[in-house]
Amino acid sequence: MTDDEVALEAVRCLHEAWLAAELRGDIEAVLALCTSDVRWLPPDSGMLLGREAGRRVLTDTRAALDSIVATDLHVEIRGGLGYKTSRYEARYRLPAQRALHVARGTHLWILRREGADWRVALVTWQVER
Repeated sequence: MTDDEVALEAVRCLHEAWLAAELRGDIEAVLALCTSDVRWLPPDSGMLLGREAGRRVLTDTRAALDSIVATDLHVEIRGGLGYKTSRYEARYRLPAQRALHVARGTHLWILRREGADWRVALVTWQVER
Protein backbone atom coordinates (compact mmCIF):
# COMPACT_ATOMS: atom_id res chain seq x y z
CA MET A 1 0.00 0.00 0.00
CA THR A 2 1.14 3.54 -0.71
CA ASP A 3 1.25 6.17 2.05
CA ASP A 4 -1.88 7.78 0.58
CA GLU A 5 -3.73 4.46 0.60
CA VAL A 6 -2.73 3.87 4.23
CA ALA A 7 -3.98 7.36 5.17
CA LEU A 8 -7.27 6.85 3.33
CA GLU A 9 -7.85 3.53 5.09
CA ALA A 10 -7.04 5.13 8.47
CA VAL A 11 -9.63 7.86 7.85
CA ARG A 12 -12.23 5.30 6.80
CA CYS A 13 -11.56 3.40 10.04
CA LEU A 14 -11.86 6.67 12.00
CA HIS A 15 -15.22 7.30 10.31
CA GLU A 16 -16.48 3.82 11.23
CA ALA A 17 -15.24 4.19 14.82
CA TRP A 18 -17.08 7.52 15.13
CA LEU A 19 -20.36 6.05 13.85
CA ALA A 20 -20.07 3.04 16.17
CA ALA A 21 -19.36 5.29 19.19
CA GLU A 22 -22.32 7.54 18.34
CA LEU A 23 -24.64 4.54 18.09
CA ARG A 24 -23.44 3.32 21.50
CA GLY A 25 -23.99 6.81 22.93
CA ASP A 26 -20.30 6.88 23.88
CA ILE A 27 -19.53 10.59 23.81
CA GLU A 28 -16.06 10.14 25.32
CA ALA A 29 -15.08 7.73 22.52
CA VAL A 30 -16.27 10.28 19.92
CA LEU A 31 -14.26 13.04 21.60
CA ALA A 32 -11.15 10.85 21.73
CA LEU A 33 -11.23 10.81 17.91
CA CYS A 34 -10.90 14.61 17.84
CA THR A 35 -7.95 16.96 18.19
CA SER A 36 -7.78 18.83 21.52
CA ASP A 37 -8.60 22.06 19.65
CA VAL A 38 -11.41 20.60 17.53
CA ARG A 39 -13.86 23.13 16.11
CA TRP A 40 -17.60 22.43 15.96
CA LEU A 41 -19.94 24.18 13.52
CA PRO A 42 -23.43 22.82 14.29
CA PRO A 43 -26.32 23.95 12.09
CA ASP A 44 -27.72 27.38 13.02
CA SER A 45 -24.97 28.00 15.57
CA GLY A 46 -21.67 29.79 15.89
CA MET A 47 -18.29 28.10 16.04
CA LEU A 48 -17.46 26.19 19.22
CA LEU A 49 -13.92 25.26 20.22
CA GLY A 50 -12.55 22.21 22.00
CA ARG A 51 -13.60 18.81 23.25
CA GLU A 52 -15.63 20.27 26.13
CA ALA A 53 -17.71 22.24 23.63
CA GLY A 54 -18.18 19.02 21.67
CA ARG A 55 -19.29 17.25 24.83
CA ARG A 56 -22.01 19.91 25.28
CA VAL A 57 -23.11 19.63 21.64
CA LEU A 58 -23.33 15.85 21.81
CA THR A 59 -25.02 15.84 25.24
CA ASP A 60 -27.56 18.52 24.32
CA THR A 61 -28.85 16.41 21.45
CA ARG A 62 -30.84 14.21 23.87
CA ALA A 63 -31.83 11.84 21.08
CA ALA A 64 -31.44 8.08 21.24
CA LEU A 65 -29.98 6.93 17.93
CA ASP A 66 -31.43 3.80 16.35
CA SER A 67 -29.22 3.87 13.26
CA ILE A 68 -26.88 6.00 11.19
CA VAL A 69 -26.17 5.28 7.54
CA ALA A 70 -23.45 7.20 5.70
CA THR A 71 -23.29 7.22 1.91
CA ASP A 72 -21.27 9.01 -0.74
CA LEU A 73 -18.19 8.93 1.50
CA HIS A 74 -15.37 10.94 -0.05
CA VAL A 75 -11.92 11.45 1.48
CA GLU A 76 -9.04 13.60 0.26
CA ILE A 77 -5.62 13.62 1.93
CA ARG A 78 -2.72 16.00 1.29
CA GLY A 79 0.25 15.65 3.59
CA GLY A 80 -0.89 15.99 7.20
CA LEU A 81 -4.33 17.42 6.39
CA GLY A 82 -7.44 16.01 4.80
CA TYR A 83 -11.18 16.21 4.60
CA LYS A 84 -14.08 13.79 4.58
CA THR A 85 -17.56 14.43 3.21
CA SER A 86 -20.60 12.19 3.25
CA ARG A 87 -24.36 12.14 3.22
CA TYR A 88 -26.11 10.70 6.27
CA GLU A 89 -29.44 9.40 7.41
CA ALA A 90 -29.96 9.12 11.16
CA ARG A 91 -32.97 7.44 12.75
CA TYR A 92 -33.60 8.48 16.33
CA ARG A 93 -36.13 8.80 19.14
CA LEU A 94 -36.61 11.78 21.41
CA PRO A 95 -37.04 11.35 25.18
CA ALA A 96 -40.55 10.32 26.24
CA GLN A 97 -41.58 9.72 22.62
CA ARG A 98 -42.02 6.41 20.89
CA ALA A 99 -42.07 7.89 17.38
CA LEU A 100 -39.09 7.26 15.17
CA HIS A 101 -37.68 10.41 13.55
CA VAL A 102 -35.38 10.62 10.53
CA ALA A 103 -32.77 13.31 9.83
CA ARG A 104 -30.89 13.49 6.54
CA GLY A 105 -28.11 15.78 5.45
CA THR A 106 -24.44 16.21 4.67
CA HIS A 107 -21.38 16.09 6.86
CA LEU A 108 -17.86 17.55 6.60
CA TRP A 109 -14.76 16.82 8.66
CA ILE A 110 -11.41 18.51 8.39
CA LEU A 111 -8.76 16.03 9.52
CA ARG A 112 -5.25 16.46 10.87
CA ARG A 113 -2.54 13.87 11.32
CA GLU A 114 -1.15 13.74 14.86
CA GLY A 115 1.84 11.43 14.87
CA ALA A 116 0.68 8.17 13.30
CA ASP A 117 -3.02 8.86 13.97
CA TRP A 118 -5.64 10.91 12.16
CA ARG A 119 -7.96 13.09 14.24
CA VAL A 120 -11.01 15.21 13.47
CA ALA A 121 -10.07 18.91 13.69
CA LEU A 122 -13.39 20.38 12.49
CA VAL A 123 -16.91 18.95 12.38
CA THR A 124 -19.85 20.49 10.58
CA TRP A 125 -23.10 19.20 9.17
CA GLN A 126 -26.16 20.41 7.32
CA VAL A 127 -29.65 19.06 7.86
CA GLU A 128 -31.97 18.74 4.88
CA ARG A 129 -35.18 20.61 5.50
